[in-house]
Amino acid sequence: MAIPKYRALANELRKKIESGVYTSGERLQTEEELAAAFSVSRQTVRQALDTLVDDGLIFRRQGSGTYVGKQTARRPATRRIGVIATFITDYIFPSLLRGIESTLSANSYSMELVATNNRVETERRVLQDFLAKPIDGLLVEGSKTALPNPNIDLYKQIQASGIPIVFYNSMYPSLENIVSVTPDEEQGTRILMDYLINKGCKKIGAIFKSDDMQGLRRYSTYYAACLEAGLTPNDDSVFWHTAENKHVFLEPMRHAPYTDRLTACDGFLCYNDEVSFYLKEMLKSLNVEKMPLIASFDNSIIRQAFDVPFVSLPHPKDALGSLAAKKLLNIINGFPEHSEKLQWGALEE
Repeated sequence: MAIPKYRALANELRKKIESGVYTSGERLQTEEELAAAFSVSRQTVRQALDTLVDDGLIFRRQGSGTYVGKQTARRPATRRIGVIATFITDYIFPSLLRGIESTLSANSYSMELVATNNRVETERRVLQDFLAKPIDGLLVEGSKTALPNPNIDLYKQIQASGIPIVFYNSMYPSLENIVSVTPDEEQGTRILMDYLINKGCKKIGAIFKSDDMQGLRRYSTYYAACLEAGLTPNDDSVFWHTAENKHVFLEPMRHAPYTDRLTACDGFLCYNDEVSFYLKEMLKSLNVEKMPLIASFDNSIIRQAFDVPFVSLPHPKDALGSLAAKKLLNIINGFPEHSEKLQWGALEE
């Protein structure tokens, strides 16, 4: 006699838990996702999960999801939110944090702010500290999000302890079933590439950040836009930098034969306004006969404060921080939430 479908599914999920496919603290897929993955109804999934809850293999948290392991006691409310930022005092980061703080304050929450300086070892120490502190939730800007993150285990521990997490501005793709609020990188890159192409640029160079997902996603869209416009992307015209070498990575371009890699381009897509400023100053020092057009992301104070003409796309700074905080508060209050991508502002020349 065939066993009921829900028992068969419960047995399959039990095997995955016992074999380590699903680890303690890991959030399971939603009922809808499990139903699609195993070709069963959501009612069957719900019955299977109920069985595993009764067996003590998984537990549910209202507004957060279903997790592997035994449920721990929910912490008493503190009305305090941990905020992990990469940087705090410069560039667009104060505006991001202002959006977070204003929303938390309006809802009678305080925030405990810590910066990682985009270093994963610092992030680990910060996460360990927050695991031991009484907080109601955590807002996180990921560090070096394009690289494998060694701190995923701590994020899973935090989730399993009942502390909800929302990522803002950047997030880790390897961390599943997480809510995030990020800029729409494809939309922003398309706007800037359309600008350069419509201005007649035929050889568009680019500078991207290699250690975060924003840089990789912008590169992917840049390459696709070139091909769609009938242009030939050239590896020699694409430059990469990291958080650590952003001030010096262009220095070799001052010397032949590397200088030709810069001067051959009639347009540049730059990762942000800092990079655009460095590039513009570099080209001026080389006495380039005709300056390439430069299109950039963020429309930061750097572009506004210096007499360096280039176009820049406004980052949804305050709105992004505010929305991330709202989503976290909704989760804390038991409401389901989802990830969201925000549109960039209108291009400013």
